[in-house]
Amino acid sequence: MRSINFKNIGIIFYENPISRAYLKFLENENIEIKNFFYLNNRSFLPNKINAYKFFIKNNFYAINFLNDRNIIKLISQFEEFFELPNNFCVDMYKFANFGKNNSINYISNKSINSDEIRNVLSDKKFEDIYFLNTGNEILKNILKLKINFFHIHPGYLPEVRGADGSLNSILKHNSLGVSSFVMTNKIDEGDLIMREKLNIPKFKFDNYKEYSLKDIYRIWYSFFDPLLRVSHLKKLYEDNTFDLEPLNISQDSNYYSFLDDNSLRNVFNKFFN
Repeated sequence: MRSINFKNIGIIFYENPISRAYLKFLENENIEIKNFFYLNNRSFLPNKINAYKFFIKNNFYAINFLNDRNIIKLISQFEEFFELPNNFCVDMYKFANFGKNNSINYISNKSINSDEIRNVLSDKKFEDIYFLNTGNEILKNILKLKINFFHIHPGYLPEVRGADGSLNSILKHNSLGVSSFVMTNKIDEGDLIMREKLNIPKFKFDNYKEYSLKDIYRIWYSFFDPLLRVSHLKKLYEDNTFDLEPLNISQDSNYYSFLDDNSLRNVFNKFFN
C-alpha cells in the first residue's frame, strides 16, 4: 500500500478561484512549495505582468463580487462554516499572494498535457513528489511520465463523480462531500487519499432573489466551492501522512453532468435564505 506525505508536495498552478484558495492557505501556514509550476500562455510580456493579466481575466467575477456588501456578508459565513480565518476570501484574491512564493517556474503553455511541462517534469528528481493539480483538464500525455498528481474533488467518491460535484451532492444525496485522490486518465478515478461528508448548512443571503441564477452560480464557484476544497487540503496537511486505497467504481458510483437551471434553483433554495 502506497503512502503520501503532504509535507513534500508540488503544485501545478492554473489561475482560477480554486488555485487562489490553495495559495492563500499555503501562505497562511507559511508552507513554501519548492516545486511550483505556473501554467500560462506564451507572451512577449515579463512573466509577472503576464501572470497578472491572467489573474484578472480568470478571476474577474470573483474580484468584482468583493465590492458587494451582501456577498461579503455571505462569504464571511462560508469562512466560519469551514473554520477559516476572517477575510480569507478577500485576501485570497490579492495578486500579491502569488509573488510571495519565490520558487515559481513559469511554463509558457496553459495545458498540463503540453510538451513544455512534460519536458520539465521528465527529470527523475520529481518522481517521488505528489503534485496538486489545480486545473480542470483531463490528464493525458503528462501521465506517461512517472509523476504523481492528486486532486481534490467536491464530492464523496465514488458516490458523486463528474461535473458540479458539490451541487449534485446536495441535489441527489442531500449532503456535501469532498475527496482527494491520486489521478489517472479516467475522470474521478485513482487511489483514494481521504474523503468526508458534511451536513448541508443554511446561509443568510440578503436580497438573494434579486441576483440572477448565473451570478449565484458564479458566487458558488468563486467562494463556496474553493473553500470546500481548501478546508479538505487543510485536513490533509494536519494529518500529514495517508495510506492510499484504490477507488472502487461499483454500482454505488454515479457520474453526473452539469445541472440545468431548474435543478440549480432547487439547490440554491435549499442553501440560501
